[in-house]
Amino acid sequence: MSRLEAIAPERSSLAAVAAVIPRELARPSTGRAMACLLLALAESGLAVAFGVWVWREQYQLLYPLAWFLGGFALTAFFVIGHDCGHYSFLKNRPVMVALGHLLFLPLLYPFYAWKFSHDAHHKFTNRLHRTADIYFDNAWIPETVADHKRERQNRPLLAALYRIARRIPPLGSLMHLIAYLYDARLYRPEHRRRVLLSQAFVLAGALALGALIYGLTDSAFALLHFWLLPALVFQLWMSFYTYLHHTAEDIAYYPPEQWSPYLAQVRCTVNCLFPRWISFLHFNIDVHIPHHIMAGIPGYNLRQANAALRASPFAGDMRQFRLTWRHLLRQWRACQLWDPERASYARFVETESS
Repeated sequence: MSRLEAIAPERSSLAAVAAVIPRELARPSTGRAMACLLLALAESGLAVAFGVWVWREQYQLLYPLAWFLGGFALTAFFVIGHDCGHYSFLKNRPVMVALGHLLFLPLLYPFYAWKFSHDAHHKFTNRLHRTADIYFDNAWIPETVADHKRERQNRPLLAALYRIARRIPPLGSLMHLIAYLYDARLYRPEHRRRVLLSQAFVLAGALALGALIYGLTDSAFALLHFWLLPALVFQLWMSFYTYLHHTAEDIAYYPPEQWSPYLAQVRCTVNCLFPRWISFLHFNIDVHIPHHIMAGIPGYNLRQANAALRASPFAGDMRQFRLTWRHLLRQWRACQLWDPERASYARFVETESS
């Protein structure tokens, strides 16, 4: 059966899929959580130590490697902060909120702004419907061919930014951060106060962190070397993961009247498996289907949950494969605009002459 076809009604219950996952996997483990946190701190410590060594010895050819390692470690921070945003990492919610704010600080991510926008992504995954706020699937939702044509005529700058985002996903991830997480007007009144508090925390924390780095080094370049450039590398990892979880030529976006939670979370979410050592150091973020079926499963339990799903009657609707550069580049070239009439992606070049 084509992945763009409808699912039979008897197989459309997301609750039935969740029922095959053992309940204990959604229960936080303080021991496993602390092990993950210590590993993330070790990753960041090694990255900082390497960065300091490169800085002191002035090994200029090794600067990019230092930035890459820093961004890799910051991604581990993000994954733990992500679990804190779902209140799944630990048993204590206030501790998770505090930890999430701290881990997101070097990423310049306001914790609550990210949480509320990410919750909307989970609620409306691959639902082809945009709103003026952030309460839609705001993670890599494509523009339709017709909407992009109108945007090119009426709002050419936004059309150009969209084209950049689809062709260079790391810049798209950075644009998402700026456009969605720093505009409190996009959030509902009941969320806005917490969003503003998170934004203020990032501003104050960034000023303090920047002053500390500059005070220790007496160099403006040190801000780039030890912090801002690794944070940009983090956007590369962020775009890899979020893009590949829901974007491929054979993954559909559904209009509201055809959309269902089962289609969204089981059929439109994939496990795009990175090399095992990367998955280990990033706490299984590439094992994504069980996370969308039960967002309360912490990262350290995702592989066990995935094994239960793969052994269930729903395994046939799950898509799991190993990442290759060929696959990634193919999706970047092909998945640019959505054509609702064909229920498939279209490329920019197909619409430029019309």
